[in-house]
Amino acid sequence: MEKFEPTREHQWLGRLIGDWTWTHDVPATDDTRVTHLEGTETFRAIGQLWVLGEAVGPMPGGGASVSLMTLGWDPQKNKYVGTWVGSPMPSLWVYEGELDAGGNALALYSTGPAMDDSGGLAPYKDVIAFLDDNTRTLTGHTKGSNGEWAQFMTVEYRRR
Repeated sequence: MEKFEPTREHQWLGRLIGDWTWTHDVPATDDTRVTHLEGTETFRAIGQLWVLGEAVGPMPGGGASVSLMTLGWDPQKNKYVGTWVGSPMPSLWVYEGELDAGGNALALYSTGPAMDDSGGLAPYKDVIAFLDDNTRTLTGHTKGSNGEWAQFMTVEYRRR
């Protein structure tokens, strides 16, 4: 098996390693008020080429959620790759993505269950953006019927 040396893309993933707290405000609906959620996330290295993040926190409406994210760099695809699973969902989300020109935001593209309860699939984009070494956001977007990305959530992270 060929030995791979870490690249600058792998070094970027190393920025995620550590312990984080997160906050997320779930927007109000006709039946609910804004729900403020807080939890924790820990990213660790899997060797020099992969990172694994585990997030724990409450669910809107009660109960707990655990999610796992894997991220790496695939030199053959010339893309970041990864997966996401969460305890409340039966879907495995598979990511491919790239960094923005400034090198602070990683856009990860996937396909998952449509939010309109149609039973179909929809395109999604999650963006991990560093504001500084100890602060980052994760924004979730889905493509609207007009073909434009529409943001539907923001989670804020602070290094512990």
